[in-house]
Amino acid sequence: MKSPISRYAERKMDGRPGRSLTVASATITLLQPPPPRPALPATMVPDYVGPGQTGNRMPRVLEILQAEPDRQWRAREIAELLGDVTLIATYRQLARWTERGLIRRVRTGRYTTATPTGTAALRDRRKR
Repeated sequence: MKSPISRYAERKMDGRPGRSLTVASATITLLQPPPPRPALPATMVPDYVGPGQTGNRMPRVLEILQAEPDRQWRAREIAELLGDVTLIATYRQLARWTERGLIRRVRTGRYTTATPTGTAALRDRRKR
């Protein structure tokens, strides 16, 4: 048999009343919904620039990531800023660039620059 006394032997002083109180009134405030996000394209037109040449998407993504190096960017935010690529294609490209070491995946769906920031470089030097 479970007993609340064995689980909660002492009362925590967290500002709550010691016994139940009657609620006399409640105020509800409705907030406006946030503005809608821009719609991502449903299809993507390949940016073919010719044999042996690279497109301009990777430099644009690197420029976005390096603008705020300490920020962890979501793939959706990157796709919205690019504006010409689907979210699924953005996930694929970010995964390829992560495997190549061009960018770094911090956690699922979050990306940042591959080059360490100033504070991270200092931490690495201290470990040595």
